[in-house]
Amino acid sequence: MHNLLIEGVLKMKNILANELTHPKWTLHAMHRRQQRGIKKNEVNIVFEHGDREVPAGSSCYHLSISKNRLKSLTRDGYIHPTQAERCKRLVVLTDGHSVITTFRQSQVQ
Repeated sequence: MHNLLIEGVLKMKNILANELTHPKWTLHAMHRRQQRGIKKNEVNIVFEHGDREVPAGSSCYHLSISKNRLKSLTRDGYIHPTQAERCKRLVVLTDGHSVITTFRQSQVQ
């Protein structure tokens, strides 16, 4: 009985950790990601480590990652410099649980 309880708690922790680091994807987001040539792991990096949030309405926000955070992740060996470069202008529209869409910001702002 005790082992089953421990297994249940561990499974729940894994589910919660997975939900926090691996978002759900809307069909729209998957379609747009493929159209725009954006890799899923790049979106996951921004979703997990993004540190810039801009309100987008309807309880959603645009999430992106700062140059300083990318430098830190690269320096710590978490991501490769080419991944950092590809994440630099990546924006994820999210409600905090799901990826609604994703796109690359234009260089001129």
